[in-house]
Amino acid sequence: DKAIQAFKDIYGQAIGTGPVSEYIGQTGLDVLKGADLLADVADRYESPVEYADNPIAKSLRDVARIHFADLGTRIFYTSHGGYDTHANELHYSVAGHLPMPVLMSKGRAEFLAGKGKPVGIFKDVSWEVYRQSLPDDFSLACFSDGVLEILPPEGLEEKEAKLLELLAQSDGTLDNICELLALDSIEEAPDDIAIMTVSKGH
Repeated sequence: DKAIQAFKDIYGQAIGTGPVSEYIGQTGLDVLKGADLLADVADRYESPVEYADNPIAKSLRDVARIHFADLGTRIFYTSHGGYDTHANELHYSVAGHLPMPVLMSKGRAEFLAGKGKPVGIFKDVSWEVYRQSLPDDFSLACFSDGVLEILPPEGLEEKEAKLLELLAQSDGTLDNICELLALDSIEEAPDDIAIMTVSKGH
């Protein structure tokens, strides 16, 4: 409710006061429409699932609320984890994602540890929050599962091993990762490929 009211306070004042403000105002109107749709979503959601008292569990609960509200939404998203810059530590949960994010540092590449069930399929599910200490100089790469489709080995374990082998040679930058995966040479990928990197010390 506070977030919805904040949007109203911010955008409500911007409408009709010049070209830039009119553009912002239109964005605000769109947000207000969304806010009105979301206003009673929480009240309409009933579930026997008990969510843990942590950020990722609350985010997944909100995804379930919107999904069961039948608003016509087809894409749901939540945060994959949090990065504590003071402790140099990553907090994350796993919801059935493959491949797991890859941590690269000093010529080594390894998958983050953890396991967890996908969102929206099973009842009475909870997700563990994992903690990973990070080196002072690292890159973390997250991939959609389409990256596995372009790797030559047949089995899943072999594909994952090949991915780690390639990333161990990487300098951690997005351009270099794309080069090692030879993405430019692929005329038509069998599935969408999305890559996100987070780096420190580069």
